[in-house]
Amino acid sequence: MASPPMDEVKRSLGTAAGLYYQLVLLVGPSGSGKTRVLIPVPLDGNFVHALKEVLSGLVKITVKAQALQRALQFTDGPATPAEMKKRFADYIDQLTKGKDPAKVRIVLE
Repeated sequence: MASPPMDEVKRSLGTAAGLYYQLVLLVGPSGSGKTRVLIPVPLDGNFVHALKEVLSGLVKITVKAQALQRALQFTDGPATPAEMKKRFADYIDQLTKGKDPAKVRIVLE
């Protein structure tokens, strides 16, 4: 029988499946059991298979902090929020050109 926290995680995952971003954020203090709720111990073949399926086809794009700073930097003075948003959107579009946005994962280094 699943524990109450696991039941809540399963409900959240079920809800997320119908959302655009399909994101569930699990938060809690250190030692509260976040990992224990998500990862069965010992790992069984079904879990490993499911994890491989979830991660298959993902495209990692690494962004260096300095490159992001250069992309967003205005050399002709301060920027408005709208200008900054456009520069960021253009930069992301450039990084992900030709890739399936649903499969892209951006890692900031």
